[in-house]
Amino acid sequence: MIRVKKSIRQYFLLSVKGWSVFLLTMGVASLTCLLLRTVASSDTHVPLIFVLAVLVTALMTEGYFYGFLASVFSVFAVNWAFTFPYMKLDFTIYGYPLTFLTMLAVGFAVSTRSFEKDKVKALDMGADDYITKPFGADELLARVRVGIRHTRSGSNDISVANNGIFSAGNLIIDYNKHQVLINGENVHLTQNEYRIVSLLGKCAGKVLTYDFIMKELWGPQSKGGNQILRVNMANIRRKIEKNPAEPRYIFTEVGVGYRMIEGD
Repeated sequence: MIRVKKSIRQYFLLSVKGWSVFLLTMGVASLTCLLLRTVASSDTHVPLIFVLAVLVTALMTEGYFYGFLASVFSVFAVNWAFTFPYMKLDFTIYGYPLTFLTMLAVGFAVSTRSFEKDKVKALDMGADDYITKPFGADELLARVRVGIRHTRSGSNDISVANNGIFSAGNLIIDYNKHQVLINGENVHLTQNEYRIVSLLGKCAGKVLTYDFIMKELWGPQSKGGNQILRVNMANIRRKIEKNPAEPRYIFTEVGVGYRMIEGD
């Protein structure tokens, strides 16, 4: 799976949650400064409170928009409402460019960190790749090809990865058509039977345990032991093996699992 993250979401995501967080944090910061003004002898605490508000805003919202907006709002709020002379903008006061840059850096740094967490979360949830806009068409197609190769083959079988074909003797697994052929004839496997053969073909030469196959095909919560797997395997062998009692393609590793013969 390849995840594409839209640029509108990355840079200028607008949402009810984002605006709610922005208004709440700025409101709390402003109210806190107003309350402290009644008991504090100076306003030196004000920039720190708004830096914290910018940090919280950027941390709890997605994209760069709200972190940037909180930085701009905080600089104007500190200058206009909480710096003497009050209710007057005066950006000639020493230190205000640095205050603005500090708040802006905090907002962007935390927003960037949130994108990293998104990537980690996506990859941990099973994504094979993660791509963000803007991106080139060539890069996207290359990543799609990689994704297709991964879904086709769990081994180093170049034929399966590139052509979607696994062959061993008279057995052919056509991953593009979802068919299994013996001597060129479709053996008409059921969906579950095909999934079993497909999985074994992708890992040809390797022993796959019963538990691994069950979890891969029926999920981690699958119940009922290996009976459903054994029944399907008996049906598979009747369809693909000339003599099911002496298999040529899929071998049983007693007490462990099954192994597909290595490809040609």
